[in-house]
Amino acid sequence: IGCTVGAYALWFQPWLERRNQSGRAFHAIHDSAGLAEAPNSEQRIAIEYPEMSDRELGEFLETRELVELRLLGCRSITSAGLRQLSRSPQLDTLDIRGTAVDDGISAVLCELSRIRVLQVSHTGVQELSDCVFSSNVGLTSLECEGCKISPRLLERCAKAENLEYLNLSSVTGVEPIDFSALIQTRSITRLDISGNVLDDTVVSLLFTIPTLQWMSLREARGVSGTLIESLMARYPGVQCTYDR
Repeated sequence: IGCTVGAYALWFQPWLERRNQSGRAFHAIHDSAGLAEAPNSEQRIAIEYPEMSDRELGEFLETRELVELRLLGCRSITSAGLRQLSRSPQLDTLDIRGTAVDDGISAVLCELSRIRVLQVSHTGVQELSDCVFSSNVGLTSLECEGCKISPRLLERCAKAENLEYLNLSSVTGVEPIDFSALIQTRSITRLDISGNVLDDTVVSLLFTIPTLQWMSLREARGVSGTLIESLMARYPGVQCTYDR
């Protein structure tokens, strides 16, 4: 998975506090008792329960309608455990990073229509079907860090009408030229492709994305720092984070 449960917890706690301060607090669950005791009225749920099974999650989701679900270090959860999300038609945020979810999640997402934020980093997701994007046209943020993706996913992301933030850092399964599919986008403003093997030609093309405002190339290999500096001068509207 690439992160320990402890590392997840270190990231999660300050985020939880900020969310509470924003007035959009959510209900945190840490064990089986927490699943059983959570009020059905709670619509924003974060679960930090590494031992949770698909059965437990399915039974929990069956009795409630959620707006936000975040699974923290729930490494045993597969796509099957999320099937009952169809009972949450208002769901707009789904964070399943570090789970055992695979491409089967597309069937789940196709039954939803309001997903805006989707986080699938460090999972077995390689593709998201056309139906995922056509059903959830409001998708604005997608994170696939550390996934083994397919070139077809890049093409679908480029066609997504409202996708603004795309995190493809440290992905595998694609060649440098495959990233050039993203130049077709008319919505992406922030693009993270750090930690990948790229080349100067592809990076030059990505700088021409008309909506692009920020791009991360940290730890990217095969890219010339001199070229990046010249591209930043040529496209002053694009901020770029890279290793100098």
